[in-house]
Amino acid sequence: MTLSTPAVRSALVGIAAVTLVAVVAALLHLAGQQRHSRDTADTLLRADVASAATALAVQAGTPASPSRVAAAFRPYAALEDGAERVLTDAAGLVYAASDDAFGRDVDWSETVQQAADGSLVAVTVGPTRYRIAAAPVGQTGLVVAAARSDVPVPASAVRETVVWTFVLWAVLVGVLCVLAYVDGPRTADRLTAFGERIAQGESDPAAMRRVSRGLGTLAGAFAPVAARLRKEATERSELREHVAALYQVNP
Repeated sequence: MTLSTPAVRSALVGIAAVTLVAVVAALLHLAGQQRHSRDTADTLLRADVASAATALAVQAGTPASPSRVAAAFRPYAALEDGAERVLTDAAGLVYAASDDAFGRDVDWSETVQQAADGSLVAVTVGPTRYRIAAAPVGQTGLVVAAARSDVPVPASAVRETVVWTFVLWAVLVGVLCVLAYVDGPRTADRLTAFGERIAQGESDPAAMRRVSRGLGTLAGAFAPVAARLRKEATERSELREHVAALYQVNP
């Protein structure tokens, strides 16, 4: 079976199509996994900020001064869970931050305005992209904000997607290879045997049907040749009988 064989060409096109579909499906699946991970992280970030704002308002007491809120904020800012936290006001004045550089590099006035309706704000600090949620601390005029870097797709999800994509791809490619073999060399072998039987003068219709089984419409292309050969074989047989009869009459 060579590359010019129609079966091989069809198999190669099928393999290319299967590969393309598998890659696109894997990328779409990973994109869906990333959206799910991000949505989950966003929900947790909003809940974290809301609970922190409520706790700070209670701990600051009444009347609550910025210094008392900042003092209550420091243990919250010291949590080591991968999040950056900032205590600011609507004007963007930072009272306390878990990281001084992070508190300094973000335009908190604009960020607080954008997050006022509960939306998460995306900002870039250095090489890292963060998503920020903010919530007001009671009636103090202060705002507590928390930020987490964009959540990547979990490595386990990537491995699982790659493995299952490869398995599916291998199964489909295997099926295409089997079909190409059935439609290629096997068909060629049967066609060769069929042609040899015709060349040997096979004329028995039942035998011809057995030999041509599985060839489908290809066998029909040989029908005129087989008919002509049967006709010639019959004519030769009749001619031999005629010649034999003449020898008997005129020895």
